[in-house]
Amino acid sequence: MEEVFEKAQFLQTLAEKLKPDLPASACLYNTIILHSRGLCDQFDIYTPRELPDTTIVLYKAKRLGQNQVGVYSGEQEADQVRELLSKTQLVDWRKGLCFFHLPDHLVEVVEGVHAIHGPGTSLDKGTAQVFMYSHPSLLDPIKCPSGLKVCQLGRKGLEMMLASYRYKSCMNTEVFFEFASRVPNVGVYPDPSRTEPTNITMHDVRRAGDEEVPLAWASLVEWGSVGMMNISEPSIESSQPSCSQKHESSQHGSQSSCPEKLKGSQPSSSQKQKDSQEGDNGCTGESCYQKVELLGLAAEVCARLVAREGLYPIAVVEDQDKKDVEMFKNLSGWSHSYKVTWVWKCLTPNMDTNK
Repeated sequence: MEEVFEKAQFLQTLAEKLKPDLPASACLYNTIILHSRGLCDQFDIYTPRELPDTTIVLYKAKRLGQNQVGVYSGEQEADQVRELLSKTQLVDWRKGLCFFHLPDHLVEVVEGVHAIHGPGTSLDKGTAQVFMYSHPSLLDPIKCPSGLKVCQLGRKGLEMMLASYRYKSCMNTEVFFEFASRVPNVGVYPDPSRTEPTNITMHDVRRAGDEEVPLAWASLVEWGSVGMMNISEPSIESSQPSCSQKHESSQHGSQSSCPEKLKGSQPSSSQKQKDSQEGDNGCTGESCYQKVELLGLAAEVCARLVAREGLYPIAVVEDQDKKDVEMFKNLSGWSHSYKVTWVWKCLTPNMDTNK
């Protein structure tokens, strides 16, 4: 049987076709544009062979051994997606798999096709909230507090960002550094020489020195959103000697489409309990305010830089990260846009029904 999908040839044209579906198509739009510019090569991108006028897109991770798929369509095209997924050879329903960034109307579609083609196994689901950044004038300066500066990340900052990333095991280190050097990323750095607040314009954001250590960071990631947000706790503590409490670094912002879910390494019950407790037992007052202030500053500058590249500044925040969802609801310029769902299953080697 002939494959029902074919590789998309004109990526710029395909991205333009998705614009009427904004904001729901923003993440995929960004992903396609990044590929069309040669800035990343994470996915193979497909469109239906016999349905060229639809907005249906299937994109699949290129890494060998990873059955990771994204699929997008308009609501009225859900039945066509169901038929295509039932026929395609690009998805092996018998193996562990992960569908990421699914719009609501395609969740039941994927579950229904899996029930037919992946019998005897069950699917897990997780949801995430998508926030979009907007501002009346992206050229207006952003206020930077005294004692801080905002730069693109140097080598040390990139290393810290990767080391703290929840899904770093899914990242190819060499590919990560090459990609990160070519797209917007931001670090908030200490700068004692700045004794007064300063205004940041996007032309002012220069690259930091390779040995400089940032306090917080954010970056455009390969699937088109502002993510990998995090803070450097030791640096914050050293700059806030009045805060005696110590905490582990916590992950913020958009998550990878390659969760540990595929490897079967789900969080233990003790880890889930620990994560829940961190939301209640964290420090309060000035130190915690500074964390949000630093992350908000990094996210806003990074979003402005993303918009300057002709992309849509969005962040995808997993619902399990409740503090981060609440943080984005209150950050200046960010507003909730829509919800996406991850659907996955993990198979141990002796459960693989392909054998």
